[in-house]
This record gives sequence, structure tokens and C-alpha cells, in this order.
Amino acid sequence: MSSVVSIDTARQERMADKKPTLEQGYCKIVNVVTEALCMAPLTSRQFRVVWAIIRKTYGFNKAKDRIAASQIAELSGLKRQHCSSALASLERMGVIIREGGSFGMVKINTNVEEWEINSN
Repeated sequence: MSSVVSIDTARQERMADKKPTLEQGYCKIVNVVTEALCMAPLTSRQFRVVWAIIRKTYGFNKAKDRIAASQIAELSGLKRQHCSSALASLERMGVIIREGGSFGMVKINTNVEEWEINSN
């Protein structure tokens, strides 16, 4: 007799007792950025990187932080190389701002009018 439980069933059982609450933490984001992200034709990797940056900055009540690509990779489930290329493309588009190069501080550009995202 097997005692195998599917991952989904096990996850549902764990989450049944532990509902997320605001006391456990949250990310406070200005609506203009949220709305711009809703409309932005970003790739899946770019979105995952943006949300990882939001989590590592706004999730800790910081406007910017020094975040390594390896940290973003761990949080987003992407390979570090894919994070690095997504970071570079997001910087070119103006969605994120890096201060001090690839090892400097990173932040979301809240001036969404500066975002240059092509739908192609």
C-alpha cells in the first residue's frame, strides 16, 4: 500500500490552516506603477524579475536595494543568466534604474512616462 500524496493536495492541506495575513508582510506599491505593469507587454521572465525586485525593495519598505542576480534567480525560479539578461533589458526600457552599474542599487522607475516598452 502506498502513502503517496500529490504535491497539490499536500500544499492545499498546509495552506488550509495558514491563511496569509497582512501582519505577515506585504508590498505597498503606488497605483500608477501597478497599472503600468498591468498594461506592459513584458515577457514572463521580465515580469518575474520586476516582481522579485518589488518584493526585495517595497516588501522591506525600501525604495531601492542592492540585489544580486542570484537573489532574484532564487526568488523567481529563473536561472541567474536569464535574470541578468532580463535586468539589462528592463534597464534599457527604463522600467528599472540601476545606480552604480550591475553591482549597484536597483529600483523600480516610478516615473512610468519614462518607460520605453515596445509591444514587439
